[in-house]
Amino acid sequence: MDFQFLSWFPLYSVLLFLRTLVFMQILQCSSHPDEWYQSCGATFSCGTITGVGYPFRGNGDPEYCGYPNFLLKCSQENTTSIRLMNVTYRVLKIDQATQIMKIAREDVMDATCPRELVNTTFNYAVYDYTSAYMNITFLYGCPVSVKLQSPSFFSCGSKGYDSVDVVSGAQGPGNCNYSVVVPVLKTGTEGSVSLTHLDQLLQEGFEVRWKMDGKACSDCTRTGGRCGYSFSTNQTTCFCPGQPYLSDSCSATKRDSPGPDHLPTTSCQDDTQYVACAGRFRCANFSNLEYPFWGGGRTSYCGHPAFGLDCQGDVPLITLQSRKYRVLGIDTRSLLITVARQDLWNNTCPNLIYNTDLDYRLFKHPSSDENLTLSYGCGSLAVVPGTPYKFDCTVNGTSSSDNYFFTEATLAIAPPNCRNIISVPINQTSAQSLTTTTASQDDLQEVLKVGFRLNWEANDTNCNECARSGGRCGYNSTTSSFACYCFDRPYPFRCNETEPGNYNFPVCA
Repeated sequence: MDFQFLSWFPLYSVLLFLRTLVFMQILQCSSHPDEWYQSCGATFSCGTITGVGYPFRGNGDPEYCGYPNFLLKCSQENTTSIRLMNVTYRVLKIDQATQIMKIAREDVMDATCPRELVNTTFNYAVYDYTSAYMNITFLYGCPVSVKLQSPSFFSCGSKGYDSVDVVSGAQGPGNCNYSVVVPVLKTGTEGSVSLTHLDQLLQEGFEVRWKMDGKACSDCTRTGGRCGYSFSTNQTTCFCPGQPYLSDSCSATKRDSPGPDHLPTTSCQDDTQYVACAGRFRCANFSNLEYPFWGGGRTSYCGHPAFGLDCQGDVPLITLQSRKYRVLGIDTRSLLITVARQDLWNNTCPNLIYNTDLDYRLFKHPSSDENLTLSYGCGSLAVVPGTPYKFDCTVNGTSSSDNYFFTEATLAIAPPNCRNIISVPINQTSAQSLTTTTASQDDLQEVLKVGFRLNWEANDTNCNECARSGGRCGYNSTTSSFACYCFDRPYPFRCNETEPGNYNFPVCA
C-alpha cells in the first residue's frame, strides 16, 4: 500500500471540497450573471426633470445604481427633491454635461424664510458652489436693541418667531437666538437684500457642481455598459451585459481582466510586501484607505512617506512640514484631502506662531481658496478706532484684545505693525462668512474648524498602472521612489514589465 498517498489524501479531500463549493457558488451567481446591468438600466424622470442617469438614481433603484447621497425622489405633485446634509432641496434643473444642479431649499418654496433652522452646508469633497451665488442670513429671535438698529425686520411665523431680520453675507447669530445662511443667485444689488422679492429670490434657487470625475462613467457607457457604484472600492464601476460583468469598461479583454487561469495564486513564493499591502485599511473614523496613505496597522512601505497617518485618536492626524493637521475628509477619486490645523482647533491663540507651509511638490490649493490672516499684538496705536474683526487671547491668565482677523477682501484695513501674523488657507464660502462687520470670534473658530482642501500628487498615475497589472502600490525608501509590489517581487512601475499586463504569476511546484 502506498502510505505516502494516504498521507496526502485528507488534504486532497479538503481541496476538492473547497473547489466544489466555489464551483457551486459560481453556478448560483451565474443564474442571473447580468443582474447589475439589468437593474441599473432606468433613468430618472419627474416633472421637468427628465432622463437623468448616474451618478443619480431614483427611489426605486438599487443603491449600487447611483453614487451615495445622489438619491432623487418624485413627489405626488411631480416635483423632484434631494436630501443633502440633513436639508431637503427642490431640484429645479440638472445638467449632466456640465455637472451642475440647480436647487432651492424645500422649506422656502412656500414660505418667506426657512422653517428649518439649519444652515445650508455641503460635503465639499462632493459638491461646490458655482461662482454665480451670494449668501444671505436670516436672524431669528433678536433682542429689541437689535431690532431698533435694523429697519428690515419682517413677520415670518417660523418656529414661533414673529419677526426675522435678513442681511447680506453669511454671519453668526450674534445677540439673536438663531441664524440660517442660505445661498441665492447673484443679483445686481449684491450688497443689499430687497424684501419685496425675497421669496422669489429664494425660490429661484442656486447652482452647485458635483465634483466626481465623469470620465469613468463615460468610458463605461461608450463601451455599452451601465454605470454603478462599488461599495468595496468606493468608486464608479461599470456593469456589463456579458463577461466581464463588472469592470472598468465593457471592452475589457482577458488581457485587461485576468481570467481564472491567470489569477494570482497564494504560494510559498508570495512577496512579503505584496501580501502586506493587500486590501484597504482603517484609520480612526476613516475606512477603505489605500495608497498613498499608510498608518495604524498599514506598514510605511505601503504608502508615500508624506502621507503617514496617526490613527490613535478619534480623527486621523497627518504631519505636513513637521506640523500636525487633523484629517477631516479624504476623497481618493478627486485626490483631495481636507485638513485643519491642530494648533488652531478650538483655539485662535496658539502658543507657537507659524504660517501654514506645505510641500508644493505634493500638495496644491484649489484655485478658489484664499488666505485668512490672523494678526497678533497689533497695539492700540496701530489700529484705526472702530476696526472690526477683533478677537481676544488669554495666555497665562493675561487677556489681550489687540488681535484681528482679515480675509483677502478686508485685508486693506489690516494694521501694518502687528507683532505676529499667521496665514491660513480657507475656502471661498468660509471667507465670505468672515467679511461682514459683525463677524465674531465664534465665527472665526468655526471657519478654522471647517479646514481647507488640498489636491495631492503622489505618483497616482504610476499606482493606477501598477494596479492594472495586478500589483500593489508602495514606496521604495532605498531609492526614494514609487514601487509596484507584485506576486513574485517588486517592480519600478508594473508587474512583469517585460510583458506589461501579463498575469502569469509563478506558483510553487
